[in-house]
Amino acid sequence: MNISKIKLVREAKGYTKKYLCDEIGMTTNGYDHAIKHMTLKVRDLEKIADVLEVPVTLFFDVPNSAVQNFLNQGDNSSSNIASILNQSGIFGNENKVNSESENELLIEKNKSLKKEIEGLKIQLELKNEIIGILKAK
Repeated sequence: MNISKIKLVREAKGYTKKYLCDEIGMTTNGYDHAIKHMTLKVRDLEKIADVLEVPVTLFFDVPNSAVQNFLNQGDNSSSNIASILNQSGIFGNENKVNSESENELLIEKNKSLKKEIEGLKIQLELKNEIIGILKAK
Protein backbone atom coordinates (compact mmCIF):
# COMPACT_ATOMS: atom_id res chain seq x y z
CA MET A 1 0.00 0.00 0.00
CA ASN A 2 1.24 3.46 -0.84
CA ILE A 3 -0.07 5.93 1.73
CA SER A 4 1.36 8.93 -0.14
CA LYS A 5 -1.32 8.47 -2.78
CA ILE A 6 -4.00 9.36 -0.23
CA LYS A 7 -2.39 12.77 0.23
CA LEU A 8 -1.92 13.17 -3.53
CA VAL A 9 -5.60 12.51 -4.25
CA ARG A 10 -6.82 14.49 -1.22
CA GLU A 11 -4.86 17.57 -2.26
CA ALA A 12 -5.90 17.17 -5.90
CA LYS A 13 -9.53 17.21 -4.76
CA GLY A 14 -8.87 20.29 -2.60
CA TYR A 15 -9.73 18.52 0.66
CA THR A 16 -7.96 19.29 3.92
CA LYS A 17 -6.74 16.52 6.18
CA LYS A 18 -9.25 17.69 8.81
CA TYR A 19 -12.13 17.42 6.32
CA LEU A 20 -11.08 13.89 5.34
CA CYS A 21 -10.72 12.84 8.98
CA ASP A 22 -14.13 14.28 9.86
CA GLU A 23 -15.71 12.40 6.96
CA ILE A 24 -14.17 9.06 7.93
CA GLY A 25 -14.75 9.49 11.65
CA MET A 26 -11.15 9.74 12.80
CA THR A 27 -9.27 12.41 14.69
CA THR A 28 -6.37 14.00 12.85
CA ASN A 29 -4.04 12.61 15.54
CA GLY A 30 -5.44 9.10 15.04
CA TYR A 31 -5.14 9.47 11.28
CA ASP A 32 -1.54 10.74 11.53
CA HIS A 33 -0.64 7.85 13.84
CA ALA A 34 -2.22 5.28 11.50
CA ILE A 35 -0.40 6.76 8.51
CA LYS A 36 2.95 7.03 10.30
CA HIS A 37 2.85 3.48 11.66
CA MET A 38 1.13 1.95 8.60
CA THR A 39 -1.76 0.69 10.74
CA LEU A 40 -4.62 2.11 8.70
CA LYS A 41 -7.47 -0.39 8.81
CA VAL A 42 -9.00 -1.68 5.58
CA ARG A 43 -12.42 -0.27 6.48
CA ASP A 44 -10.83 3.16 7.04
CA LEU A 45 -9.04 2.91 3.71
CA GLU A 46 -12.37 2.04 2.08
CA LYS A 47 -13.98 5.07 3.75
CA ILE A 48 -11.16 7.28 2.50
CA ALA A 49 -11.62 5.95 -1.03
CA ASP A 50 -15.36 6.65 -0.79
CA VAL A 51 -14.82 10.22 0.40
CA LEU A 52 -12.22 10.86 -2.30
CA GLU A 53 -14.43 9.11 -4.88
CA VAL A 54 -11.69 6.81 -6.12
CA PRO A 55 -11.32 3.03 -6.14
CA VAL A 56 -9.46 1.71 -3.10
CA THR A 57 -7.06 -0.08 -5.46
CA LEU A 58 -5.66 3.32 -6.41
CA PHE A 59 -3.85 3.40 -3.05
CA PHE A 60 -1.86 0.28 -3.78
CA ASP A 61 1.17 -0.10 -6.01
CA VAL A 62 -0.15 1.97 -8.89
CA PRO A 63 2.33 4.55 -10.20
CA ASN A 64 1.59 8.17 -9.28
CA SER A 65 1.25 8.94 -12.99
CA ALA A 66 -1.69 6.50 -13.18
CA VAL A 67 -3.29 8.19 -10.15
CA GLN A 68 -2.82 11.58 -11.79
CA ASN A 69 -4.31 10.27 -15.07
CA PHE A 70 -7.31 9.00 -13.14
CA LEU A 71 -7.83 12.37 -11.47
CA ASN A 72 -7.38 14.29 -14.72
CA GLN A 73 -9.86 12.17 -16.65
CA GLY A 74 -12.66 12.55 -14.12
CA ASP A 75 -14.20 9.30 -15.41
CA ASN A 76 -14.94 6.91 -12.53
CA SER A 77 -16.53 4.20 -14.71
CA SER A 78 -15.41 0.62 -14.18
CA SER A 79 -14.01 0.42 -17.69
CA ASN A 80 -11.90 3.56 -17.20
CA ILE A 81 -10.58 2.38 -13.85
CA ALA A 82 -9.74 -1.00 -15.38
CA SER A 83 -8.01 0.73 -18.28
CA ILE A 84 -5.88 2.89 -15.97
CA LEU A 85 -4.93 -0.05 -13.78
CA ASN A 86 -4.03 -2.12 -16.82
CA GLN A 87 -1.91 0.71 -18.25
CA SER A 88 -0.06 0.98 -14.96
CA GLY A 89 1.25 -2.55 -15.49
CA ILE A 90 0.67 -3.66 -11.91
CA PHE A 91 -1.26 -6.73 -13.05
CA GLY A 92 1.14 -7.81 -15.80
CA ASN A 93 -0.06 -8.81 -19.24
CA GLU A 94 -1.63 -12.12 -18.27
CA ASN A 95 -3.75 -10.72 -15.42
CA LYS A 96 -5.81 -7.95 -17.01
CA VAL A 97 -8.49 -6.26 -14.94
CA ASN A 98 -11.99 -7.62 -15.59
CA SER A 99 -14.28 -6.10 -18.17
CA GLU A 100 -17.19 -3.93 -17.04
CA SER A 101 -19.69 -6.81 -17.25
CA GLU A 102 -17.36 -9.05 -15.24
CA ASN A 103 -16.97 -6.24 -12.70
CA GLU A 104 -20.75 -6.00 -12.36
CA LEU A 105 -20.93 -9.73 -11.65
CA LEU A 106 -18.16 -9.40 -9.09
CA ILE A 107 -19.95 -6.47 -7.45
CA GLU A 108 -23.13 -8.54 -7.15
CA LYS A 109 -21.16 -11.47 -5.71
CA ASN A 110 -19.50 -9.07 -3.27
CA LYS A 111 -22.90 -7.76 -2.13
CA SER A 112 -24.13 -11.33 -1.69
CA LEU A 113 -21.07 -12.27 0.36
CA LYS A 114 -21.46 -9.16 2.53
CA LYS A 115 -25.05 -10.16 3.31
CA GLU A 116 -23.89 -13.67 4.14
CA ILE A 117 -21.20 -12.26 6.45
CA GLU A 118 -23.78 -10.11 8.23
CA GLY A 119 -25.95 -13.17 8.77
CA LEU A 120 -23.00 -15.11 10.13
CA LYS A 121 -22.11 -12.24 12.46
CA ILE A 122 -25.65 -12.31 13.88
CA GLN A 123 -25.40 -16.08 14.38
CA LEU A 124 -22.06 -15.64 16.12
CA GLU A 125 -23.48 -12.96 18.42
CA LEU A 126 -26.39 -15.24 19.36
CA LYS A 127 -24.02 -18.12 20.08
CA ASN A 128 -21.85 -15.85 22.22
CA GLU A 129 -24.93 -14.77 24.18
CA ILE A 130 -25.88 -18.41 24.74
CA ILE A 131 -22.32 -19.20 25.89
CA GLY A 132 -22.46 -16.26 28.28
CA ILE A 133 -25.77 -17.45 29.71
CA LEU A 134 -24.47 -21.00 30.11
CA LYS A 135 -21.28 -19.79 31.80
CA ALA A 136 -23.31 -17.71 34.24
CA LYS A 137 -25.21 -20.81 35.45
